[in-house]
Amino acid sequence: PASESDALSSAGPATANGSTTAGTTASGTSLNSANAPSRSAGSDTSPAFSGSATNTSATTTNDNRQVNIRRIHILPVGAPSETPETSRLQVLAPELRRKRETKEVIKGGLFIRSSGHEFAVVKCEPDEGVLSLETDYFVDGDPLGRFEKVQFVCLKDFETTTNEDPAVLFSDYIGPYFRNVADSGQELGSIATVDERINILGREFQVLAVEPPHREFGIIDSNTMVFVDWDTTPEFEKIHIVPFQDTLPHAYDFDVFTDYLKPYLTRHKHKQFSVNDQFTYQGVQFKVVCCEPNGPARIGRNS
Repeated sequence: PASESDALSSAGPATANGSTTAGTTASGTSLNSANAPSRSAGSDTSPAFSGSATNTSATTTNDNRQVNIRRIHILPVGAPSETPETSRLQVLAPELRRKRETKEVIKGGLFIRSSGHEFAVVKCEPDEGVLSLETDYFVDGDPLGRFEKVQFVCLKDFETTTNEDPAVLFSDYIGPYFRNVADSGQELGSIATVDERINILGREFQVLAVEPPHREFGIIDSNTMVFVDWDTTPEFEKIHIVPFQDTLPHAYDFDVFTDYLKPYLTRHKHKQFSVNDQFTYQGVQFKVVCCEPNGPARIGRNS
């Protein structure tokens, strides 16, 4: 990380069906549309977002305290002209200083243009806030490229009661989610991370695979082909989970399932288990001693 004193104190839709890279069949739909801009990285508008309005209202908590960004990861978009990673912060410094002084809201996916270069916020902690003198900046990593294809899966859990068509998952969840980002009126893009989970209208989606492969981060824009399907992880018919005796409390009465196991499973609805897996909740350690099938599998409604 680089501190403040290190840098800022200085200067038409298409639809296809086919086999995805993960071996599942899904509905693939391009996010491209008739009014979606498609311009080069050097122009005023990036293909990953629409509009250029700036939101300068600072993020605050319920008690009106300003939320400051503690850590932020920023990467260049495309092939940068400057090669040393140490010079990235120097290029970003004027624009970051301006955003800090104006208390502009910073969030993941925000595009930043400074000194003729384009960057994007990959991640920040917390998810939204303003820059401060204590903010740590991370700028290491490969430049962000634009994904050609992205495979999403909708994760199931023991509370899932429906099995909608994958086309509905796109039309009602994935499509509107990314269009809302594009139409937000802010300089925002959709940054995707392999294995990342996104909650959309109460459903949990995971980025399963991307093309080109071997790229951890990337941009989903109007030309990205998006595939979505249900998670095909099998469900357990039976699973036997036992606690370690020496980790159980002795000072009070308890119900091991109601007080420990059920809360853990509820908080980890999509977790996959196998025989001999171990986990801990509130100081009590558990082990999966047997299950049918052996796994990896998940706990479903009929387990």
